[in-house]
Amino acid sequence: MHIKVPFRENKVGDKTSRTMKLLRRINPLVVHDPTFEERKDHFMANFRQDSLTQFISRNPDKKKPPRDFFDKVDRIYIVEHICYNARFAEGPHGVGLRTLLYEGAYVAGYPLHDGSVKLEPEEQPTNDRQRLKRDWAR
Repeated sequence: MHIKVPFRENKVGDKTSRTMKLLRRINPLVVHDPTFEERKDHFMANFRQDSLTQFISRNPDKKKPPRDFFDKVDRIYIVEHICYNARFAEGPHGVGLRTLLYEGAYVAGYPLHDGSVKLEPEEQPTNDRQRLKRDWAR
């Protein structure tokens, strides 16, 4: 599936000029939202099970389950990939969720977002569902 995961921290930009730091701070391609957690910059590589020890876990607590190795977006992509490529019947047309949607076996198929949807008017969103409701579904 070619999922990119971090394997080494990127320290290339640590010794840059003040002008470059200012340009990075006002970069229009970066979302400046206090509800998003700040991440360190990493070099990325395609995930391989046999090279598991070389990758940096996104979860610093190694005692937690391995599902925390991938972030939410990666997990949604993996599930979507499995659904769209699962074989449910013989022949070339018996593959994937799209076929089941077309044939009417399913009404809809889309990824869900974790967290509560309730959000008070003056409160800042704390999860993706609340952000979607605030920004897209008003």
